[in-house]
Amino acid sequence: MSEANENQDHSTEANEPKEACSFKSALFVAATAIASMSQRPCLVLARSQIQRTDMELIYQALDDVHGPAIDVLLSSCGGSVEGAYMIARSLRRRFGHVRIYVPHLAKSAATLLALAADEIVMGPLGELGPMDVQSTLALSAPVSSDASALLPFCGLKTLDDAVRDQLRETTEALARATGVRPADVVGHSIDLIAKVYSPIYARIDPVRIGEGSRGLRMGFEYGMRILCRMRGMSREQATRIVGKLVHGYPSHDFVIDGEEAIGIGLPVRRANEQELPLMRHLGRLLLGMDPDCDVVELMWPGEPDATGFDEDGGPGADEAAAADDEAAAADEAAAAAEPAPGNGGPQEPTCGEPAQACKQPPESSAAGKGHAPEEAAA
Repeated sequence: MSEANENQDHSTEANEPKEACSFKSALFVAATAIASMSQRPCLVLARSQIQRTDMELIYQALDDVHGPAIDVLLSSCGGSVEGAYMIARSLRRRFGHVRIYVPHLAKSAATLLALAADEIVMGPLGELGPMDVQSTLALSAPVSSDASALLPFCGLKTLDDAVRDQLRETTEALARATGVRPADVVGHSIDLIAKVYSPIYARIDPVRIGEGSRGLRMGFEYGMRILCRMRGMSREQATRIVGKLVHGYPSHDFVIDGEEAIGIGLPVRRANEQELPLMRHLGRLLLGMDPDCDVVELMWPGEPDATGFDEDGGPGADEAAAADDEAAAADEAAAAAEPAPGNGGPQEPTCGEPAQACKQPPESSAAGKGHAPEEAAA
């Protein structure tokens, strides 16, 4: 990265609201604790909406890091299935084992990304979601533009069922009224039903129906490629899992918790005794996440470790007190060293810069470096 770009990034971080800095700092501390527990790098991927262009952020965060394993702290409401697939592909090409932590939401496209994991660890507030791609509605009715692509197909099925039921009832009623066989009056029934339902069917746009079908197919095909090609799953098992995620739920917002995910066949486990306080802390932290406060950063093992979190999920009392003392001492030192106005002096540190956010591993964690770049692995 050029010096000009670095200065621009630091300037942007310096202008971030204090709340955003606090949120990022807490997220970095938690991710470092995860990395310390497993002694492997931890990628923080907290994005309100995953975008195809996020690959640039992933490349910047991972740099040329490859290795036997990585943890991913994932939080997202969804986004681009293409972007999620590309991130999943990058992780699988770089690392032999991928473990994904879901302390809060990993919905829609984020669930697609989670399919790439060998292990998914869910906290008490963790949830995945259906992969029925959101699309414009395939009817001309004025509804939300981010409706599920399944909605028009559900509407068509409901309409078709209603037409069949109405045709049967009308035919039976005419047969009873006229005293003739149902087969002799079914033509009249069809004429009556057509007059009622033709205006409704006329409102259906076949092009948009095709768009919805195409969107659902995209989610299905990407899911199959992740499970079969990246994780080596049989096509039969992958079809059952992806089919359930794409077509098996009545709402795009349906909650897929840990028990539901295990029932589908995903490699989900509950947070263990060591991870649970941290996952509780992260779940509450992400509940209040600013939608505009997105984070993509690679963290390495360091301090604090998981023992720095108490049973309520926050930093322990001793650790919190020590942190307060250190912060107070740092403030006093900074005030004493502050130069007179106009005399220059050291630049004020920018917020949002994690203490452990080095792009290269520490000397003790240098294993995994020196591998061929990801493009060569393709």
